[in-house]
Amino acid sequence: MKRKSDDLFFSEFDLDEEETGTSIPVNTFANLGITRNVSVENETREQRFTNQAKALADRIGDPAPFVPFMCYWPTYNDMTDPQQQWYFFWRSEVRNNRFPQTDLSYIFLHVYELINGVGWTEPTSGLAQLIRLLTHYGGTFHQLQNYLFEWIFDFTLIHDLALEADHLTSLEREPERLPGEFLDMLLLRKFRESPLQISLDMLLTLSDYDMKRSRFFQGEGKVDLEYYIPRIMAVVDAYMTKMSGMRLIDMFSPETEQRTQRHLFRSAIYDSTLSGFTTSVSRLPVRNHTPLRQYITQVLKFAENRLRKQKGFKGRLKGIELESEVELLIDRYLSKEYNRKPTQSVIQIDTERLVQLQQDTEYVREMLTVEEEGAPAETYEEIHTHEDYVSGLIGQPDSSAMDHHKPEIHSAGWVWDTGTLGEEWSHLAEALEEIHLRALLTLMSDSPELTRLAEDYGTLPALIIDEINQAAMEHIGDLIVSEDGVVEDYLDYVKTLKG
Repeated sequence: MKRKSDDLFFSEFDLDEEETGTSIPVNTFANLGITRNVSVENETREQRFTNQAKALADRIGDPAPFVPFMCYWPTYNDMTDPQQQWYFFWRSEVRNNRFPQTDLSYIFLHVYELINGVGWTEPTSGLAQLIRLLTHYGGTFHQLQNYLFEWIFDFTLIHDLALEADHLTSLEREPERLPGEFLDMLLLRKFRESPLQISLDMLLTLSDYDMKRSRFFQGEGKVDLEYYIPRIMAVVDAYMTKMSGMRLIDMFSPETEQRTQRHLFRSAIYDSTLSGFTTSVSRLPVRNHTPLRQYITQVLKFAENRLRKQKGFKGRLKGIELESEVELLIDRYLSKEYNRKPTQSVIQIDTERLVQLQQDTEYVREMLTVEEEGAPAETYEEIHTHEDYVSGLIGQPDSSAMDHHKPEIHSAGWVWDTGTLGEEWSHLAEALEEIHLRALLTLMSDSPELTRLAEDYGTLPALIIDEINQAAMEHIGDLIVSEDGVVEDYLDYVKTLKG
């Protein structure tokens, strides 16, 4: 029986039924090379499997030929000698981060070991192994994904684990496969990150409009939609935060948590004496919260219309109701950024988050300082209050205003004489903002004021140093700031900087 055309369905029946006998005087696994004398009353199939798994946990398999294996709820006793030889060889390979092609039943058997606490000493290791199986075999076996998305969530619940960023990469690609409780928790986590970084696939789980079915997405618009819409959402979130003091998720958040009982490791061979049959799950029902869904839907549809216009695509989506300020914000973003997306990113993830924040706040600043038609102009004080808020977060200089042949760099009273330092140092000086120049002088003077400087600019000392070093790596091929301050080899270079 199949759940979908290509998905194997494991029919459910009662695996917890007690055996008719009350004692098993001898339990012999001759084909596995071990003999155990066991006397257990009312031992279930799951408990017998777990006991076998513990006994075989350290077995290392010698190289063996692959033998096909197909079995519902596979156990060791279901395998022939050649199948066992292949299984333990394959498992040894997997434990060493090598992933040979194999049959689905072998993978399920290994998964059963992991969820029953066999093959790891720390739960984080067990979780990492499950994620690796999903990563390396999920694309081949879609039915494996159906179960592993569920079981990985169960594993995190019973062991109270938080998924790391690299784990989430494998799970976010197909959010529709995630358990509903898990998706709610993940959406809340993503919307609370600063700056907001959430993929289009994740955003679409909150949309009443199925963008992937549109002719624009299925045709020429897919790449642009996947690239620009997450960034547009980050800009909107930053704008709302400044205007109202609240993130989007706070403005449109459910008020009451929802608590449910979740059946653990459904359809797996799982010994429920380890962590119970069920566990309680409490979360905010973000995914089904109507106000949030409506707002996300409006932003997505408006953004798609603007991208359709950029691509010259005929036809527009109707029924859009969005604040004029937000529409203007999105228009300004696309007018500056469209056609500027990189073909290949060479920025590390933390730096990329910072750059995104810098760009987002630039558009927020523009929105806050633009006088709207028919509205009273902002006062001088109001405008500069807005600009002060984002001044330390704006890191992208206007390249059109740069003089790339000027050896002496000026920035609001700061002068760096790079005429004798070489062309690469001139480029470095041009790439740095006032906050970076001030930070370098602070580091040169052994002053403890770097933290205060960072606070003045609304950032962190570590981020300032990272920005300086990123620019230095790009232009001179080395880091110029270490934990102890300016690197000794470059002290004379930085001494030409004057404030």
